[in-house]
Amino acid sequence: EDLGIVLSEDEDGPTPSASSAHAVSELDAAGSASDAVAATTDATAPLGRVRLQTGPVFDVGPIPDACKNGVPCCLGIDEAGRGPVIGSMVYGAAYWPLSENDSISKLGFNDSKQLGEADRERMFKVIASESERIGHVLCDLPAEYISTSMLLRNPISLNELSFRAAIGMVRRVIEAGVHVAEIYVDAVGNCERYTERLEREFPQAAITVTPKADAL
Repeated sequence: EDLGIVLSEDEDGPTPSASSAHAVSELDAAGSASDAVAATTDATAPLGRVRLQTGPVFDVGPIPDACKNGVPCCLGIDEAGRGPVIGSMVYGAAYWPLSENDSISKLGFNDSKQLGEADRERMFKVIASESERIGHVLCDLPAEYISTSMLLRNPISLNELSFRAAIGMVRRVIEAGVHVAEIYVDAVGNCERYTERLEREFPQAAITVTPKADAL
């Protein structure tokens, strides 16, 4: 079940280097285009020295023509999955011009759990057909990335990884030239604290962090 983002009070803190037997380096996903966590298995392992895919993977779709030239846009973020027990955590964001809000709202988008399978399939096709005005960005947090981050001497919490993924997606859209004027995040837990952090990162945008934001 999609539980949204849950912030905890211990999310901040330094990230030390791991031991040489299991080298792990952590680069801040919120501030660098080379965001990655790399983990290397022990050289004595049966498969030898193996490089694991443990960095966050971002995929920025084409920028819609309607979102170019400084047009104010809104952007919404949601996630699926809660980590390595059942695989990757995947974040997604969609954005479009504020001037298209009324028109796009009539397409029937909603929390996926409120839609039947046929409706979800239809919505997927709608998104693809609306690429001239609806853009998207994805972030995949592999199970290895989550595990190695949590096994550091000073662990990075899943809540913090989630926040950095959200920051990374918004940053990439902005760096691609989109004017993000409003940001919506589907979340539970300490929404006020999450809002404050996003406002520090993106002071130019109006921020809304609330449960069921995906249904707004």
